[in-house]
Amino acid sequence: MKFIKEKKFIQIPGIKNQLFTVILFLVMVLSSCGNNQDFGYNEKMTSNFYSCKERLDERHKKLLAGDFDADKSSKTAFDMELKDAKGLGSYCNEIKTEASQLGHSEVANVFHEAVIRYMSKIEDEYTVLLTQYVEEQDSTARKAIRTQLETKKEELSALEDKCLAAQIAFLKEVGIQINEET
Repeated sequence: MKFIKEKKFIQIPGIKNQLFTVILFLVMVLSSCGNNQDFGYNEKMTSNFYSCKERLDERHKKLLAGDFDADKSSKTAFDMELKDAKGLGSYCNEIKTEASQLGHSEVANVFHEAVIRYMSKIEDEYTVLLTQYVEEQDSTARKAIRTQLETKKEELSALEDKCLAAQIAFLKEVGIQINEET
């Protein structure tokens, strides 16, 4: 057995290159983590947004088709329509609660707030009017509420466009490729 009397660093050929490669790899992985978080956040928030949008569109279509026009004398039909109308707000509140708890980067704040505002307006404004519409039995008053609902739906459609614009800006800022032709 030989003992080393002097302390010498053993040099392994290419260790600097390997170390540099490892450090570079770690930097790339860490910098892409934010992008992966943003990507995952976008996927979940978009799913939540479209879930509420589809539910709103279904209820509005039913309104236009006269499916919320039950008379109180038909207790079962009336109760079902009232439950369906109120259910829109409850559903959007659940989704909004889930969406508001999603972790996101600061870059996503404008998109996040726009979607939460959209869901809140469905719950607090559209659903309230839809419930009033179902409960109201006077045809003239119902017609006025229906007009308000149609106006509210137009406002929500404009807000949908703002949510989309905020989403596009967010995705561009974090470097996620998008197809704007849809």
